[in-house]
Amino acid sequence: MKFLVDTGISTAVCVQLRAASHDAVHIDEFAAGDRYPSVLATAAEHGRVVISRDHTLDIERQTSRYPTPPIVLVQELHEDPNIFATYLSRALKALRDDFVSQATITYIHSEGISYGGIPVFLNSDDGPTP
Repeated sequence: MKFLVDTGISTAVCVQLRAASHDAVHIDEFAAGDRYPSVLATAAEHGRVVISRDHTLDIERQTSRYPTPPIVLVQELHEDPNIFATYLSRALKALRDDFVSQATITYIHSEGISYGGIPVFLNSDDGPTP
């Protein structure tokens, strides 16, 4: 999977995701000065899954004139970029490509991963731990 990390997540997290062998770029790399392109349009154009904390993306997705990419929304995770990136990396590795590509929105949160309100797995020996 290829990921586009949104502005609400530190560029340091993106760097650490790449170090953990994830194909991740930050939206800052597409910015022109202080102007940012639509994260959904950019992700769709480049075939990437959005990773964001922005819960308004669901509304933007519903009204978008662009083909909308899958979204991974991150909730209630540690603010420290090192801890955040480690947890997020483990969670992303646990997701199957076909699962995320078919998902409207996948949630990664402090208790595990859920899709459409259905837990895929919770923190355990098999899942991510912060």
